[in-house]
Amino acid sequence: METVDYHQIRAWCLEAQEIADDYGVEEALSYLMGEKFAPLLRQVKSARSQVQHLYSEKDRKMVESLAKKDQDLRLGYMMTLETHYKEQLEQIKHLEQLTSDFVHEIREAFEEQDVIEFLENYPRLESPEDDLAFDLESLKISDDAPMTAKDVMAEVEDIFLAEEMRKLLMENRQAR
Repeated sequence: METVDYHQIRAWCLEAQEIADDYGVEEALSYLMGEKFAPLLRQVKSARSQVQHLYSEKDRKMVESLAKKDQDLRLGYMMTLETHYKEQLEQIKHLEQLTSDFVHEIREAFEEQDVIEFLENYPRLESPEDDLAFDLESLKISDDAPMTAKDVMAEVEDIFLAEEMRKLLMENRQAR
């Protein structure tokens, strides 16, 4: 994913509003939520996962059980985590801030009901595996062709991602 900042998010939201004016809200939200917001959420998920798996669950449980008994060990453990994983933790914090900014801008740009309805229909969201280039064979597939396991997994991921988006938008609304 390209380097994103608040101004880029704002520009995408303005562009989505123009798309809504020209082609309708669903097209605009497909662009904004599917092509722009979904990759950011995938990036947040990936960054969190990388930090989570930097050392084994067994090692983490052992240190945590010892840390519960010894305050100095707990402090040392937290300082070690901060020192060794500072860059990754800062990246996660940055991505979480961008997510918050994105949610805010989406709420400013579109009516809440339109966004919720869009997400409740569980749209296909752009994924890293999506290939925008169509070949002739892909155009010949009929509507009744069976889905592959990859297709099913992509649909499931989109459902979870749409639910995460909905939850983020609802949390932000309740925090207002």
